This record gives sequence, structure tokens and C-alpha cells, in this order.
Amino acid sequence: MAIELLQGPLLSQKTTLRLGGRAIAEVVVKKKDDLAELPEVLKKLGGRPLVMGRGSNILAKSGDLPLTLIKMDFADAPIILGQQEQNYPGTLLEVWACTPLPKLLKFCADNGLTGLQGLSGIPGQLGGAIAMNAGSYGQEIGDVLESITLFVPGQGLITLNKGEFTSSYRKFDFKGKEKVEYYLIISARLGMNKAEPEQIKRDMLEFKKIKAATQPLQAFSAGCAFCNPGPGLSAGKILDDLGFKGKSLGGMMFSDMHANFLVNTGHGDSTEALELLDMAKEKVLAETGLALKLEIMVCP
Repeated sequence: MAIELLQGPLLSQKTTLRLGGRAIAEVVVKKKDDLAELPEVLKKLGGRPLVMGRGSNILAKSGDLPLTLIKMDFADAPIILGQQEQNYPGTLLEVWACTPLPKLLKFCADNGLTGLQGLSGIPGQLGGAIAMNAGSYGQEIGDVLESITLFVPGQGLITLNKGEFTSSYRKFDFKGKEKVEYYLIISARLGMNKAEPEQIKRDMLEFKKIKAATQPLQAFSAGCAFCNPGPGLSAGKILDDLGFKGKSLGGMMFSDMHANFLVNTGHGDSTEALELLDMAKEKVLAETGLALKLEIMVCP
């Protein structure tokens, strides 16, 4: 069995926001074939299963947490599938969910595959991007999803084809999801189009430059704190207009570059983070009537 157990990992060392107490354990699955053993391992450990990925969209609370972390560690390089055999007019790309997004985008650029340049600069792994339907500059991961393979306890590996799942704004869904205790995104097939590699690389570089100039990419941050409240409405602009850019509480602050980015200045804690988020939600509701919804996931 290629499942490793790490006892008592600190989420403050595993999340990009650098917050969080101690989980029960981290379960590291080294081979896909060992997924069948995972439910029994998790049952013995107890706690709520949490797929960590790279920890880039998580606000973890302090103290001892009733969580068991899951990490998949068997990512090989993406595979370009044959077009005729797959009955697909473009190029199908098979990718492991634990593939880092920057690595996937580099592969696409090197091989002249277009459709994901807008995701340049977004951290994390493909699985997390699918679960949140990550997107930027008019492109979302859901736009290119053709099929997804999941691991579901009691069912094993199942493949959902287009039409059997939905991707909407920061949300991924499938029939019966609410009845599943947890699921793991294992891999996906992406439908890509061909373009000149150099043009793709130029596009990616341009998007990275824009983000570097407007977002705190080097800070301890979980990314955007709130979802945009509706079409044409920017949570960042609303927060900026209400004076939240640079607003701080203890060691936590809304970035002075982008008001929708929650940042740990180096000595923040989850209590301060949650209080600052509540302050923002209450102010926005009182001033605009809009109820902001968190984009980052609070654990537990």
C-alpha cells in the first residue's frame, strides 16, 4: 500500500494564508491504485476529510481541528490524446487533478494549446481549479472540461462526461453530490484548440504582468475573499469604494493593492481574519443592500 500518514500537520504551514491549527493527520496517496484503501484509512482516523491541494483557497481556524487532510501525490505529465479515436474536433488533453496549474499552463504553451491563458498567475492545482471553477480574464476551467474522473467512497472511480456535471461561477456540481460524504477529483480531460506557442506565451506573460501590478501575488493570501455579487458587479470595487483597501485588524488586512484580497501580514490569526471579513460583509450589506458570499473556504 502506498498510503503515507503524517500525524498532526499544522495548516498554518500548508495554506497560502499561513493560518490554521493542527489537523488529526495528513493522508498521502502515492498511487492511484491505492485509492480503494482510502475510505478505511479515513474511517479509522476520524475527522472530516479535506483535500488540501496547495492550500490556496482556505482560511483555517486555530486550535486542534477535526480534519483529516488528503493529498494525492501521483501526478505525471499531461497526455495529449489522439483526436480521431476520441471523436473530438480539437485536441483532448488528459491531466491529473494534482497537477499544479502553472505546470499545466506551461505544458499548454509549449504544445500550442490555447484556452487557459487567462488562468496565468492563479496558484493551486487543477483539482481545486475544477472544484471552484477558477477563472480570470473571461476564461474559466469549466469552459474546456470534457470529462472528469472522480473517486467516490462506495463507488470507486467514476467518470462524468460533459452534460453529467455543471460548472458555474466558482462552483462545480454533479447529480447526487449532496449525498456524498466527500469525493476526490482524480483527473480530467480538457478540450483545447491549437494556436501558435509564442502567441500563447505572450498572452500568458501579459496576464501575469497585469495581475502582478494589481494583486498581492507575493503576499500570504488566499486569493479573492468574496465572490462578485452579480454580473457586472465587482466585490473588489465595492470594498474599495467603502474604504476597505488597506484596512487592517491585528495582523490581517485587506490588501492595499486590491480590496478583495485578504492578507496575513505575518502575525495574523484566524479570529482577526473572520472578524475583518464580517466587518466587510456588514458594511457592504448596510451601504449597498448586497450580501457578499465568501469565495475562500473556512475550515472547519
